[in-house]
Amino acid sequence: MSLVYWGIVTGLVLMVVTLFVSFALIGSKARPSDASRQSLEELKEHIARASSGRRAA
Repeated sequence: MSLVYWGIVTGLVLMVVTLFVSFALIGSKARPSDASRQSLEELKEHIARASSGRRAA
């Protein structure tokens, strides 16, 4: 059961991180300075949230 849970959690985290990275790349092409900085900050926050959530669970 726990192995299935970790597989699902890892898959979801990887999917969301991939989405964030793709949006960051699209944003940096549109507006290099502001969009990439903002999306990078969001990506860092999301990674921090995901890893702390994984540690808590």
